[in-house]
Amino acid sequence: MTNKKPSREQGGLYNLFSRYVKDNGTIIHAKFARDIEALREYGDGLEALWPSDSTSGTPSPFIQFAKKYKFPPSMYMFLLDYVTRNEINPSKLTSGVYVVDEDAEEASGEFDSITNYLGYSADSLTTKYIKLTLAVPVDATNLQIKEAIKDAKDFIKARQTEANGGKVARKRFSVNAERNNWILDQRSKGLSPKQIFHKLPQKWQGTIDTSQDVSDVINHIKDK
Repeated sequence: MTNKKPSREQGGLYNLFSRYVKDNGTIIHAKFARDIEALREYGDGLEALWPSDSTSGTPSPFIQFAKKYKFPPSMYMFLLDYVTRNEINPSKLTSGVYVVDEDAEEASGEFDSITNYLGYSADSLTTKYIKLTLAVPVDATNLQIKEAIKDAKDFIKARQTEANGGKVARKRFSVNAERNNWILDQRSKGLSPKQIFHKLPQKWQGTIDTSQDVSDVINHIKDK
């Protein structure tokens, strides 16, 4: 069961996970369940397998699992908690975005600046980054910095697309987002959760088990 609801920033990554596991911890994907069971057989040794097999250089079982389900590196701490402790902790989800000082080998983030830089270095092995210079006057306020980054969104997006070979990068959202929008649309038409559940298209069956699950989806979105 989740320790808390994911924030809007964490929601896209969390939705990638919720394709396979419900908020209460119930796994709704048979192959995913078997893979999790296999990883848990490593016990406490799983963390040691995180980087790679030092003798062959092949990805560890954990990394192979993450890549199989297309989980980005910014989800690895979250996934490790889930596999080793059976905890669903959205606070372990990170955006994978850093402010990096290459000369000092330090970076912004959840932990101390040196640890954050190590995290960035690890992420960059499997994630394509663009590097832009954030030029900040020493007397700029936090609000000014935030507004400058907000105003630069098109500038940043254009360079992401260019670095991705002209393709717009895949957004971090789940098929559940489409399902949830459909549920809200049906609710706005006056259908009850029970009616919505029985009308659920086949492609989403298995992600919703009861009409109470439909109510939970509606209430969860309203709470946001």
